[in-house]
Amino acid sequence: CPVQKFMSFLLEDFADEYFFIGALYYRWNFRLDAGNLARRFVMHDFARESPIPLPEHLMQLVSIERQYSEYVLEAGIRDKKSKRYTEHVYRLTLKYLQNHFESTGHRFMLGERPTMFDFGLFASMFRHYSLDPTPAKIMRLTAPSVFEWCARMWNSSSLSSDSTFLIYAEPGSIPYTWRPFLKMIGTDYLPFLMENAKAIDRGDDSFTSGCYTRIKVKPFHCWCAKRLIERWHALPSEGKARVGEILTDVGCAWDEFIELHELFERTSKSWGPGQHVEPPFCPSKENIPSKSTVVNTALGTPHHERPSLRKLVKLGPLVKLLILFQFASIASLIQILIWLSSAKGTPFPRKTK
Repeated sequence: CPVQKFMSFLLEDFADEYFFIGALYYRWNFRLDAGNLARRFVMHDFARESPIPLPEHLMQLVSIERQYSEYVLEAGIRDKKSKRYTEHVYRLTLKYLQNHFESTGHRFMLGERPTMFDFGLFASMFRHYSLDPTPAKIMRLTAPSVFEWCARMWNSSSLSSDSTFLIYAEPGSIPYTWRPFLKMIGTDYLPFLMENAKAIDRGDDSFTSGCYTRIKVKPFHCWCAKRLIERWHALPSEGKARVGEILTDVGCAWDEFIELHELFERTSKSWGPGQHVEPPFCPSKENIPSKSTVVNTALGTPHHERPSLRKLVKLGPLVKLLILFQFASIASLIQILIWLSSAKGTPFPRKTK
């Protein structure tokens, strides 16, 4: 059904690009969760590749500071109000999903097999919300059916490709349990996409949407918006009418959104500094100078961005002080080694008569 396919695609985009913000907030805002991932980063991932010689505990602090700045502050979560709202959205989403599985008996969001909506939710629900200590506890206690759904999604490869795809919704309609998510798209996600595009068009580096302030602009989200409108235009006339009817009924300003197609088309090409390809693709590491790769690794900058000290400057004062102390210690050690070598291997040479 074209209408169900488009709605599933719209909800997937919302889950993957907007609901994901809360996943990173829970991961890096709470001490237990941040410490857990920081240790993993230092032991197994990018931190151990840094050319800056720092001890493990300091590398953990640097990782936390960098991730918090990049994925929490730059997402607009800067005060108690925005933090409370982010937590509210997560709990509300769990409530809606729990109600969907309990009241419909569906194994997935539309029937007996996963849809794009399922996979969009799964990205953050499994790898973040269901595994990080704080949100996982909330999920297990308040939405056990969602926790069970995460396991089903993880095991979805066991589903036979030739089995019947049972859909518990009439053609041209959607499950009634999807409506709360569509309301969230209308109140949160569509305004977010529009404000992001308008800010890029003005030449601004950030924008405000709802209770989130100073959100870093992202041309990629303009590309997402453009793609949504293109999918809508590809629908047959009766499908467009039905989609418009459903979205208008839940309070989505869909007509206003599709009128900005030219704006999304224009701003989606405003790719960031140092990026020379259009969304959704980024330059490969092979096209980046090796010197830039070293600097980016040291400062925690994605390889497709221009090397900058901005990341280091944004670190907290305590981390900066510890880094300076570490480098001072290294400099002192080098001086001692030079002195020892000049003394020809004798730290305290005896006086000769």
